[in-house]
Amino acid sequence: SQPREIPYDGDRLCLELDQKSEHWASLLDAPGFVIGVSGVLPSEPQVDCYSVNR
Repeated sequence: SQPREIPYDGDRLCLELDQKSEHWASLLDAPGFVIGVSGVLPSEPQVDCYSVNR
């Protein structure tokens, strides 16, 4: 489910990074990360990034 800290407009896809992943430790020291989208899209995607501490 989408955290309440993230605005809901009914047209968003909410992704959560898995802190138990083998790659999590690498991400902590990384200067950034990339989200890849493939396929034909009807328009350019709009991306908003949020950080939520749980």
